[in-house]
Amino acid sequence: VRQMPGRIVGRTLDAGGNPGYVMTLVTREQYIRRERATSNICTSEALMALAAAVYLATLGKRGLRQVAELCYHKAHYAAEAIGKLKGYSLVFQKPFFKEFVIRCPVAPCQVNKALFKEKIIGGLDISHLVDSSMLLCVTEVNTKQEIDKLIEILGTF
Repeated sequence: VRQMPGRIVGRTLDAGGNPGYVMTLVTREQYIRRERATSNICTSEALMALAAAVYLATLGKRGLRQVAELCYHKAHYAAEAIGKLKGYSLVFQKPFFKEFVIRCPVAPCQVNKALFKEKIIGGLDISHLVDSSMLLCVTEVNTKQEIDKLIEILGTF
């Protein structure tokens, strides 16, 4: 096992008795023993792939579907509400999953400044592609209260 290439992830229990995953035999890693390392995963892409694999394995098939449905429904809730605000409109009427483009009544940079003051990371300003527009993304991590706050702030323009 010590000579096998790659990272080894083990299952353990935390202080509360909940299952968790940890890297085991870390002395094999390059950041611990560069000259004798057997792990050669040294790019951030590999680290992200590992994180994604653990996340997906933890969710399972049913959990992945639930997350996808949450993303879809929350994004559509936000898009519908924003589309009803005076001066805003959805740029594309095609089906979407969790990202959508809105046209703003003012420059998107002004909208983003106001959102940032309220500790909300705004949308991507794509005015160079579509006049006065921004790309918004809503996922499972956004609560209804956060989405409603976004809508409330957008409504002030």
